Amino acid sequence: MAETVRVEEAYTERDETINAQGAVTEIEIPYLVFGVSDESAALAAAKPKVKSVRGMALESIETVERINGTTWKVKAVYEADEGGGESLTFQ
Repeated sequence: MAETVRVEEAYTERDETINAQGAVTEIEIPYLVFGVSDESAALAAAKPKVKSVRGMALESIETVERINGTTWKVKAVYEADEGGGESLTFQ
């Protein structure tokens, strides 16, 4: 029986970067992808599930590591929109 594909945020490993003025310029949000056997499938499963962050543009979705045969860690990387990044809202 095939494992169901699911994507869950890995809350303990979120990273934020601020500039010298204190504005958030980059956020990395990690996700765990379960039930896929390769890197391409992990990225495809994660893409529609990543959060949007107001004031930030999604720059990339990247694989971080393979946890086991069917589990991957990926991260969504966001960068501040031009003139944005000061007031962030996760959706």
